[in-house]
Amino acid sequence: MTRIIAALGLCFIASCISSDVARVNATSYAPTSNVEVLFAEPQRAYRVIATIQVDGSPTSSAQRRMRRLIDEGAAVGADAVVVQGNSQLSHLGGMVSHHVHALAVKYQ
Repeated sequence: MTRIIAALGLCFIASCISSDVARVNATSYAPTSNVEVLFAEPQRAYRVIATIQVDGSPTSSAQRRMRRLIDEGAAVGADAVVVQGNSQLSHLGGMVSHHVHALAVKYQ
């Protein structure tokens, strides 16, 4: 238990950001270098290739969370990431973590 508390403390101090990427099918795409960040559905034809969730500690900046989102999108070959939600979750003890959920899309 002490180790868990110590790890959480280090995460808090280091402004930890974690991410989870779930591909929607077995198709792989080459990584991309330019990923758009959209807050609404693209106006051109696209297909969803993955879902991405980025979780940040209370001290993580919005800029770092968006950078992680872009990096994860690029790694799966997305042309854009469409932010579906951005929320905060309060934890026991008053800590607040930040969550960003997005779709990684490939233009057709």
